[in-house]
Amino acid sequence: MKVLLIGAESSSRIALQRYLKRQGLEGQTVAQPKAAVQKVLQVEFDAVVVTEPLEKGSAIRLGQLLRQQEMQGGLLLLTPATLPAYRIEALESGYDDVLSLPYDLAEAHARLKAIVRRRTGLYQRELRLDSLVVLPDEATVWIGGQRLELTKKEFNILFFLARNRNRVVSKDQLIDYLWGEEAEDIDGYDFLYAHLKNLRRKLKALGAEGLIETLYGMGYILRS
Repeated sequence: MKVLLIGAESSSRIALQRYLKRQGLEGQTVAQPKAAVQKVLQVEFDAVVVTEPLEKGSAIRLGQLLRQQEMQGGLLLLTPATLPAYRIEALESGYDDVLSLPYDLAEAHARLKAIVRRRTGLYQRELRLDSLVVLPDEATVWIGGQRLELTKKEFNILFFLARNRNRVVSKDQLIDYLWGEEAEDIDGYDFLYAHLKNLRRKLKALGAEGLIETLYGMGYILRS
């Protein structure tokens, strides 16, 4: 799961970032709302976590702006506010859930997974496309009853394409999803091509040649 953390540097935000990393989640951070909106336009995140206080701007307004950008991922607000009226306003502005400080890290993680499950299906028990079965929780793939042995990058490519089945995924979208903040350091597409080549070779060995279709000049697609 790819997560964007928004908010001024604080002990609670740093603690959450470290906790999510230990759980195997990929996290990026920005301090200011304006930069956050730009980041969401550039990268497809599974979830965005806003931690108050913000350096500049309002969390309520930020929630509205993110939804105006048609962000499809989950949106969680962590706030010191305890008044029900404020939490209601946040939910109506576009947040999927609101958690008041102090909060338990495990609970925040559980709420985040629940939000993403409702929004994107990331935590569905399985994604099924004909003979292809992707099990996100186990990070495993089966084809025709046979397990496909994949590296982490290969699994993430196949999962991202399966989750976006019947939609064209560009090379840049794949690179952003696979490498996150390190994507800016990727020079060209050779690394992506290498992972795709190995993935396709493994798919072919199990009789699934052609599962990943290349649309030249556009990207890749899995059709169901």
